[in-house]
Amino acid sequence: MDLYFEMYSGISGNMTIAALLDLGADRKKFEQALQSMDFGKYTLEFTRKKVNGIDAGFFEVHTEDGQHLPTHSHKYNDAVHEHGMQGHNHAHSHMHGHEHDIQEHNYEHEHSHEHDMKVHNHEHEHSHEYNADAHVTEHMHNHAHGHSDTLHKHKHGDTLHVHEHNHEHRHLAEIEKIIDSGSFSDKVKADAKRVFNILADAETQAHGVDRQEVHFHEVGAVDAIIDIVGTCVLLEDLAPEHIYISDLYEGRGFVRCAHGNMPVPVPAVLNIVKAHSIVLNIIDDEGEHVTPTGAAIAAAFGERFSGGNFIIDSIGIGAGSREFKNTTNILRVMKISAADRKINKTQSGFYNITKENDAVYGIKDSDVIVMETNIDDTSGEVLGFVMEELLKCSLDVFYVPVYMKKNRPAYMLSVICKQENEKKVSDIIFRHTTSIGIRLYEADRIVLPRKQVKFRSSLGDINIKLAVHNEREYIYPEYDSIKEITLNNGIPVKEAYRIVINEYEDKFGSAVK
Repeated sequence: MDLYFEMYSGISGNMTIAALLDLGADRKKFEQALQSMDFGKYTLEFTRKKVNGIDAGFFEVHTEDGQHLPTHSHKYNDAVHEHGMQGHNHAHSHMHGHEHDIQEHNYEHEHSHEHDMKVHNHEHEHSHEYNADAHVTEHMHNHAHGHSDTLHKHKHGDTLHVHEHNHEHRHLAEIEKIIDSGSFSDKVKADAKRVFNILADAETQAHGVDRQEVHFHEVGAVDAIIDIVGTCVLLEDLAPEHIYISDLYEGRGFVRCAHGNMPVPVPAVLNIVKAHSIVLNIIDDEGEHVTPTGAAIAAAFGERFSGGNFIIDSIGIGAGSREFKNTTNILRVMKISAADRKINKTQSGFYNITKENDAVYGIKDSDVIVMETNIDDTSGEVLGFVMEELLKCSLDVFYVPVYMKKNRPAYMLSVICKQENEKKVSDIIFRHTTSIGIRLYEADRIVLPRKQVKFRSSLGDINIKLAVHNEREYIYPEYDSIKEITLNNGIPVKEAYRIVINEYEDKFGSAVK
């Protein structure tokens, strides 16, 4: 199963969360992951919203006093870069970013706090008047409360409340510590850090400061941590093989900032688009459609979709916070499979293959390139790191021992990747090795139809890769699963393979109908 992100009206963090939840990702896992970290106070709201007549999921992060309008704001030592809102009457102290001609916001709050800090009751009335052409994305707020630094979590109906009475600006290292404290997988932690690092690189370039000097206001705020970590949790739950993205569509004009007007796209978005070779289209619509967090998510996970037919299995729609004059502010995320390669498992355990010859000859794939370079003066530790990085954006990576001129021992690095990932691969090689040149050529390959399944064996649950050739199904248990059940059951690894394969064939057979 693959995912396709259709970003015709841009992308933001909250739109991504809403779309993935609407697609069927596990909300309980999402909430549990966030509650396992102590990083701020917030309320999560999950609702539905009509956007130009289209029903969509809607997700918002509220602060304790009812604030929910998003913003971007970043502080670099003594320099404050804020994109904020105007005309707010509050009983608390707030710092806002991204000014978008919002004329008036009046909030009335009644708070009842038992001072043992166990019960919080909140009633909020909101009156909003705003320019409908404005597009407000992520936000943060600072609140001064006379409470201790304590975290409180509870639910009211369909809303999760988390309260913490302490805020500070955070560096990247501090954010990574927060992520590491969470009770979720190492993969989610690595993915979330990767998104934050993309943002840090973009902001460093935009403002000409050292990477360690970046203070994350918008990015380090509660809502951005929720958007980024939450997206990583939901994507892991959906477990796509590939995540494809459309071109990115952004509005035009300016947004008012603390230091004057800032052009749309904002600098951080442009830097991300440039660094990751994302195709950008400027549309005839005023306002900001793409937020830095949204752009970083697309850059971290997306592969460019090169066109072709596909079958849509299901659709998730996430609504943005604002309405635009010329576009429908939604993000659509689809579960897809290739139209001429769709393979399903029947209840009896056999495949139905819609393209007859695929089961016999395999599938022709011409959308790959091979990139090679010879390296004779890079350490083994560095080569190991480079392989790990390359595997994130490649189909395969391997080293071959060679002898170069002057009979020097060396390694030939070979990378097989999709054509759209050429720049990512070359950037990794040039950045981390001593190579000054890469050979590149297009290649055809024949691949067998395959899919991933989870099988419950007598030794435990195991992930299995299934492939079809000449009307026979081939079973390949995944090594990590085999390793785990081998250690858990105290048996030889070859015995674990034999038991799993035999049990699977006994249950489902091995011939394709």
